[in-house]
Amino acid sequence: MMGTIFAVASAAPDINCDWKANDPVAVIQSCTAYLSSEKAPAAWMYFNRGLAFKILGKLDEAQRDYSKAIELDPTFGPAYANRGNILVLRNDLQGALADYRKALALDPNDSVTRANYDAIEAALKKMGVKSGVGISSGGRP
Repeated sequence: MMGTIFAVASAAPDINCDWKANDPVAVIQSCTAYLSSEKAPAAWMYFNRGLAFKILGKLDEAQRDYSKAIELDPTFGPAYANRGNILVLRNDLQGALADYRKALALDPNDSVTRANYDAIEAALKKMGVKSGVGISSGGRP
């Protein structure tokens, strides 16, 4: 469950915000520098930085960046899916299901998100909880 989704977009040639070096600290540094210099930053930049934060265990920062990516591009399905993954880690299963539903509405063929969604639905059913009712200890910014 909760596979990692990587953005396929890449930055300008002199910016290393696209995971070519596979170094989350470098991605955070270069994305932060790039985002602070952009008048209209791209959603995928926040997505990539969010992924780096998640890898480093900085869930607040990751969730904030995924939310910003969604704000900038509400059709960016992977940002919903990855924010859903963060919500699962925070035990906000209803919030995760909502994000997974949105990601699947945007890309019904996303097998990783479908598997995550189905696993949470099955767990809630096993616990006797209907989806949309009462399992949440976290929130969404």
